[in-house]
Amino acid sequence: MDVYTMADKLKKVPPSPPIGGRFRHNSLRTCTGMLIIMLFVSNSFAHAQSYYSVKLEALGSEIPADCLPSTDSIFNCTELVREKSFVVNYNDKNEISHLGISLFSNETKELLNLPVCNFIERMMLELVVEQSAENFIQKLDRLKLSLLKNDLTFGEPGFMSISDALDGIQLPARFSLLREDDMFAAVWNYNQDDRFVFMFPASRELIFGTDKKESDEQLNRTLFRSGRRCSEKNDASGEVVSEADLTYNRENNIFTKKGSEFMLAIVNSSTYYQKTEEGTFNLLFSKDFPAESFTNLVLKNMVNMNHKLHVTHRMYGNFSPDFDMPFHEFLCYFQDEYNFYAGATFPDLKNDPNRIKLTAVLRNRDYAYSHLLLITTTVENIFSQGGLLTAELYSNIPQHSVRNLLRDLNNNK
Repeated sequence: MDVYTMADKLKKVPPSPPIGGRFRHNSLRTCTGMLIIMLFVSNSFAHAQSYYSVKLEALGSEIPADCLPSTDSIFNCTELVREKSFVVNYNDKNEISHLGISLFSNETKELLNLPVCNFIERMMLELVVEQSAENFIQKLDRLKLSLLKNDLTFGEPGFMSISDALDGIQLPARFSLLREDDMFAAVWNYNQDDRFVFMFPASRELIFGTDKKESDEQLNRTLFRSGRRCSEKNDASGEVVSEADLTYNRENNIFTKKGSEFMLAIVNSSTYYQKTEEGTFNLLFSKDFPAESFTNLVLKNMVNMNHKLHVTHRMYGNFSPDFDMPFHEFLCYFQDEYNFYAGATFPDLKNDPNRIKLTAVLRNRDYAYSHLLLITTTVENIFSQGGLLTAELYSNIPQHSVRNLLRDLNNNK
């Protein structure tokens, strides 16, 4: 992929506002005692500081102790970078939740993409503190990162230092963020014709800086205490569809709104409808079509059925906690940031025609990972108010692993 071709597409996009950070800065016995206390507290903070992730902890150890503030701050650390300031943020547990070179205002982050902007700041700091040129190049290769300064790739004469390159970005700089396929390109244009480009994959682990264990734990905590409420606006069962958007199946007299497949043909975003005597189309939910109705239930989040969901969360390290929550609230939690795909089957139609199984994929729209939900229930439960759905949740699955996991789980009936 040609990063300059990607960057040129941004010329017609209004640039973000100029970016950058601001710098902030009785008796002898009593004074001595206060000084000792202050030194003790400061020393205790330096050694007892906790971090949101292992990666942040490793990065924090590279910051000189006298540089790192104890509250949300933009600060200087000239031992690392001369012309750039640094940023640190804490969460409500007083853990460091973000650490990096300050490149964006909070307003710019919210406008563009907060996690991606934080990643850029963090990764620039990771690269700055890397002491070995060989390790630096290996890191770029391993993480599939690309750095360009004007026409130069990092490592070529004229582009041998990331610190110097960052120092060289003069404010006001025009910044643009481009997404194409599964890659991001961050582009700084400054001076008359200088350009600095950073390309990186749209990867959850890379951008959020957490491994699968940490991400699974975070999702489990969030779901367990989410308490999110869906309203009638989240129920799409009354949506209006046009016959021109539907495909008619003469064999069963139902209509299909074709969606897209995800990895396997059975896992897709197609939904199903019936035509009324008045000529309108209602979302299909009928005991005559349990598989299609179950699929509609998931893809359209029919909140009026009040199904109960019992989930076994298959987390990293063979840890599998259970929790219960309303099914429509589970779907509601993900619907703003994920695309849904689903398909229902009868695993043993001959011997157990009442047992039905649904495979749902919740695909994150931005960061190339998915959650898999395997639901097993009965036909009666699908059409019962408050019916019980029993599920296994496999979370934070990277793109390259989804297909094999889907096949393995569906073959294990």
